Amino acid sequence: MDITHSEQRRSFCFHIIQKFHRRDLSCRLLSLLLSYTLLLQFIPHVASFSNADTPNPWGITVANYTDPAARLGHATAAPFRNGFSASARAVVKPETLTDAVVSRHKPTLNGGRIEGSLRVLEGESFAINGSTEIAGDLYLVGKPAIQTGATASYGEIVDDGGAATPANYTITLGNNVNLPGRIHTHADAMNLPADFPASVPASSGTRALTVRAQADVNALSAPADWQTVRDLNIKGSGLTIDLPPGNFGTLTVNGNNQVNFSAGTYNFANTFSLDGGATLQATGLVTINVGQNLTINSGALTPGSYTAPGDVHLNVLGPVLNINSSSQVSGLVRAYNGTVTLGGTAQVRGQVIANSISLNGGKVIGAVWPARSANGITVFGPRRFDRTIDRTTGRPNQYLDQFSIPTGTTSPYTLHIQNGAPDGSNRVSSAIVKLNGINLLTPTDLNQNVNALDRTISLEAGNQLDVSVASVPGSYLIINIAGTAPPNDTTPPLLTITAPLDQSTTTASSISVSGTASDVGEGSAGVAHVYVNDVEATYDAGNGSWSLSNLLLNPGANQISVRAVDHAANQTTSIITVTRAAPENHAPTVDAGPDQTMTLPQAAKLHGTAGDDGEPQGSSLTTTWAMVGGPGTVAFANVAALDTTASFSKPGTYLIRLTASDGALSSSDELSITVEPENQPPTVNAGQTQTIALPSTATLNGAATDDGLPTGSTLSSLWNQLSGPGVTTFEDSAESQTVASFSEPGTYVLQLTASDTELTSRGEVTITVQPQNQPPLVAAGPDQVISLPNSAQLNGLVSDDGWPAGSNLTTAWSVVSGPGAVAFANASVTVTSVVFVVPGTYVLRLAVSDGELSASDDLSITVTPPNQAPTVNAGADQTIELPAAVLLKASFSDDGLPEGSNVSTTWSKASGPGDVLFSNPNSPITSATFCAAGIYVLRLSVTDSLLSNSDEVTVIVRGLQTLTLKSGNGEIGQPDQLNLASRDGGLTYQPAYVVERYDSSVYVPGTNFVWGLIPGSRWINFVPSHWMAGPLNWNAGPSTTKYRATFTFPSDYSQPSLFGRIEADDVATVFLNGTQIVSHSGFADPAGFVFTDDITRFQSGPNVVDITLFDSGGGVGGLDYKFQILSVTATPHANQPP
Repeated sequence: MDITHSEQRRSFCFHIIQKFHRRDLSCRLLSLLLSYTLLLQFIPHVASFSNADTPNPWGITVANYTDPAARLGHATAAPFRNGFSASARAVVKPETLTDAVVSRHKPTLNGGRIEGSLRVLEGESFAINGSTEIAGDLYLVGKPAIQTGATASYGEIVDDGGAATPANYTITLGNNVNLPGRIHTHADAMNLPADFPASVPASSGTRALTVRAQADVNALSAPADWQTVRDLNIKGSGLTIDLPPGNFGTLTVNGNNQVNFSAGTYNFANTFSLDGGATLQATGLVTINVGQNLTINSGALTPGSYTAPGDVHLNVLGPVLNINSSSQVSGLVRAYNGTVTLGGTAQVRGQVIANSISLNGGKVIGAVWPARSANGITVFGPRRFDRTIDRTTGRPNQYLDQFSIPTGTTSPYTLHIQNGAPDGSNRVSSAIVKLNGINLLTPTDLNQNVNALDRTISLEAGNQLDVSVASVPGSYLIINIAGTAPPNDTTPPLLTITAPLDQSTTTASSISVSGTASDVGEGSAGVAHVYVNDVEATYDAGNGSWSLSNLLLNPGANQISVRAVDHAANQTTSIITVTRAAPENHAPTVDAGPDQTMTLPQAAKLHGTAGDDGEPQGSSLTTTWAMVGGPGTVAFANVAALDTTASFSKPGTYLIRLTASDGALSSSDELSITVEPENQPPTVNAGQTQTIALPSTATLNGAATDDGLPTGSTLSSLWNQLSGPGVTTFEDSAESQTVASFSEPGTYVLQLTASDTELTSRGEVTITVQPQNQPPLVAAGPDQVISLPNSAQLNGLVSDDGWPAGSNLTTAWSVVSGPGAVAFANASVTVTSVVFVVPGTYVLRLAVSDGELSASDDLSITVTPPNQAPTVNAGADQTIELPAAVLLKASFSDDGLPEGSNVSTTWSKASGPGDVLFSNPNSPITSATFCAAGIYVLRLSVTDSLLSNSDEVTVIVRGLQTLTLKSGNGEIGQPDQLNLASRDGGLTYQPAYVVERYDSSVYVPGTNFVWGLIPGSRWINFVPSHWMAGPLNWNAGPSTTKYRATFTFPSDYSQPSLFGRIEADDVATVFLNGTQIVSHSGFADPAGFVFTDDITRFQSGPNVVDITLFDSGGGVGGLDYKFQILSVTATPHANQPP
């Protein structure tokens, strides 16, 4: 045998011990060195420490020095899915494989964390992506090429000295990948654990049990009851079920339910399923074998008290094992045939050995203890205890772990504490460690300078470790407890089969096998497993007994092989033969089920049961349903199935028989099925459509009938409102005939529902609810007073709300009272006239009706005799002089009709030249003033509101009257006007007249002309204020002066005349409208020369007077000449006052 590295280390350590022993070291130091030496014997290779719960801080591996063909690190290894051949299992060494993850083929590492080492057994290229963390070492076969990304790193590459091949593959470390541990190449080939089964036995049970309440479980308290269960489905909530070991088909646990597994083997030929936070709790040494795929979506497989992850084995034979979401699994997970996939935040605490692993999140925490190596054993740990709470704000981190002593383990036991990382970082400064209540470490035992501590301890069968860490966050402790195991156990265990006896005979189809097994002798490792026909039996290490129930027997001779294996892999096999004899055949047992009653067209559900003793040999139980009697035919969905349905052609009572036969004997059982006629829905009539008016109610005449089915049922009715603007109130909604009232008008749809408890029918009725009818509104009009023979005009008004629907409004005039007959033009219309014959007071009535309600209104008409017009006298004619006022004294009388009327009087001007102002125009006696002279006709009008009369009086007004004369517009000068005034019939022109003076044929305007009145004259006069004189140039020689006067007479005056005077000492001429009317020469009369002219020379337009004065210049110091136009007269027309 080659000398290995581990043998060199052991020799070196023993050499050191002997050397120090020669120097008389203390016994305590020798004990510690011996313990550490023994620990090194278990650890052939030293690796870097890993993170939390790292099971292999020293990189424990197991070398195999047996047949190379059994070393799975080589291409010639046995098939991985079988784990080991039978010969390989016989020679496997007791060392425990402590890697966190072992993958035969290349792993898929897309994220997540492996807290421990990763071992890959085949030389296949793979990549470690940036979000993947591996806290321990990486073990690879052969010599791969290591390719790293720009930011990737790892500890170092170590050559383990194994096989040189394969060498043609590459390991790629992606960017940001940091492997704190080492990469081992040429890693030793590994034998995998030998307890992975080749198959999972089928369940002998036939029942599919669904548990919804604890009572469902209590009925299965006996182990024999559980043996009848094949599939178990737990659907309740908050249930806890203790499931004994055994063979099952499928286990499904939903919700917050928990199933407890105890020590032993659980075989699931199909699978188990955990969803919705379901929990499996395994206590003791528990093995779980799953024959097909396994998916844990949301659940947990947790260890119970004093149970380490290494005590729980989960073996999955299918190609798929998925652990999803936040699921947690504690135990040693084996999937030699398949791929283990972790996703989300899923966690495996223990170990994963698989054909391949896919890490897409989550983590695998290496926790493999107890772990054996040579003659040593790790009882607990390595287990990491972290400080995660700030010491200034939180309490210390508290941890509690329970563990037991593996069989075959002996003292001394050593507790080793590693303080932080090997490089001195992350060290704890204060911690408390208690074992079974005894302080092993006090707060002052640790500080930043303490790297590690060892304590020799005593252990009990069940132990509790309490750890309290109080330090800076990020610091941690790693604790493991090691013991010794008897070395060189090569003695196979003792095995005895106590039942059944060899060569015994039984007629049972299954039996229980039991016996004893023990491991004795020097260095005995203890019994680890007992297998019956390769099915693990339940072993009690306390008394050495083992047993297996429900072992199936085939007809004839059956060989039963029992194999006992100790912890050193030594085994003993014992074989017996049990013959299954053919028993006496008994007729099958059959139960057709209870009698039933059902209703057409439903089918009856048949639930029959049948059992048999399995005899005769090779027979199979058959069942058949048949109709024994009945009024019609029966159709079975499956005539040979125990659970089926039967359909019936007509109602009646049928007798149905279930017959079971084993081919030789048969049995039957009958049930009676009463088939009721097919239930028909009730018939419903909600009644006729109605129209009502508020506040009336509707009488609902609904009707509901039924066929009386189902039997014993009662027909019920119920009214309800389907639609409508308001609320419907039913007097009794449960009666088909009832009364309904409504909150407001509108259209309502009411529904009558009838039910026979199984079928329901409905009918509807429409109720039109009109508003409450209001009486019409009527106004006959105001009272009147008329006089005969007049008729009265009647203006009545009526209105209505339009209800009831379809109604017509009718009106009628009538006489309530009065002294005589009355004749209406049309008494049926609101607006008409009425004639009376006799005076008096009449009361007339206008009545209106909408066909349901009516109303009326009266008016009073007072009829008086015929009205006579008033008589009036305006008084005598009068003459006054301006500015005096005239006193008018008129009188009138009236007959007082129409009755109640008031006589009114009004003065007005009928004619006259000017305005008239009455002091009170509505009084018959009043005064009037006039603005101008003339003849005025004044009128007094009198009315009694129906008839009127008037009379007139003439008033002659004498005095000043102003007229307007427009002066002409000649070739020269500007026109002017003159105002005409009249007093006592005489008219005088007042200033408004232009005189123009010219010399040398050029006219020069005259000035200071004043129109005036010649006293006592009745003529129109205009008189200059002084003589118009020529130039004051005495003796200056001859000169000529010309004057022109232009004027126009108003059209209402005629016979104009011109009167003037000229005073001159020479020549003077006067022209009127171009005709000479004066020729004078040579006089100097102080009175002047007077001239006149008459109508013959005047014209209707402008009249022009030209005066020429010539002075010879002979006078000295005086006025040479002067002239005056004394007056211009005109006669008023005939219609003017005299």
